[in-house]
Amino acid sequence: MRHPKPRRRPRPVGAPALLALLALAGCRAEIAFPDLHPLEGRVTRDGRPVKGGGIIFLRDAGDPTGMVVNASVNDDGTFVGESSLPTGRGAVIRPGVPAGRYRAIYHPLSDGSVTGLDTKVEGVFEFVAGPNRLDIVLKGAAPKGAGEARDDANPPARPATP
Repeated sequence: MRHPKPRRRPRPVGAPALLALLALAGCRAEIAFPDLHPLEGRVTRDGRPVKGGGIIFLRDAGDPTGMVVNASVNDDGTFVGESSLPTGRGAVIRPGVPAGRYRAIYHPLSDGSVTGLDTKVEGVFEFVAGPNRLDIVLKGAAPKGAGEARDDANPPARPATP
């Protein structure tokens, strides 16, 4: 009579292999970006380039993904668009923007202590699959210290009580 061969137990997955699988799963979540397309341009006011600041692009129909599309404006008024996607460990930023219709808001360089300095850019902008160029012309005078103090700024010191 033949005895059946003992069944082999499956080998446990080693810690290094498990960590590698978890790392791959984490990387996969970070690359869930839609197709991104190059965006570059320039911001001017009164025929001169603005010096610094930023632009945030808002999807005309909203964006449920939480993706942020923006650009930092250089001292010569030029900018390059980028997109960021929030993750559990911060945000992943990639160059380019998803195709679609957007509105834009320019905010000047500031120390962040005052709100209300933003300028809504007139119009809706269509970014297409492929390279995009957008020259933004800001209308009117730049806000000069307008706005209100931020509510999360340092509160005024309280007088000492005797």
